[in-house]
Amino acid sequence: KYFRDLDTMRQQLLSISFDTACCSCCDQDHVGPSGEAIPCDRKILKECVKIWFGSEQAFEDIIRSEVSEILNRDLSEQVFSTPWILGVAAPIMWLFMDLSSSFASMSEWPLWWEHPAPALLLEGLVFWLLAIPSAKEIHLCVCRIMRAR
Repeated sequence: KYFRDLDTMRQQLLSISFDTACCSCCDQDHVGPSGEAIPCDRKILKECVKIWFGSEQAFEDIIRSEVSEILNRDLSEQVFSTPWILGVAAPIMWLFMDLSSSFASMSEWPLWWEHPAPALLLEGLVFWLLAIPSAKEIHLCVCRIMRAR
């Protein structure tokens, strides 16, 4: 659903136009609640856009190209970044650290590399730093593929 909504947003940005935008002042025939005349928001915005961007067409072109591309990149390609997912999955690493420290007090193993504590810590690091980010990427790829359906 997320990626479908992004597609819908992208389509809306590609068809953006001042002429099709709704204004509450126009819907009220430029008459306020007490019967006084109110200025047209659309005219004010058009004048501001002309000052800032040079023309309405230039503004609409920037929205359709630059803004659309930035939103696409930030909301679809950079969604759920690896640092974010590692932060969310940190409790899994804490679990492995807890298990490792529980085994660390056992002194039955004379050699440290035969001890289960370092192995558990290493397994936790591998799972946290490799398996979880890989699973995230696979899941996002599946979601992107499924959005077309």
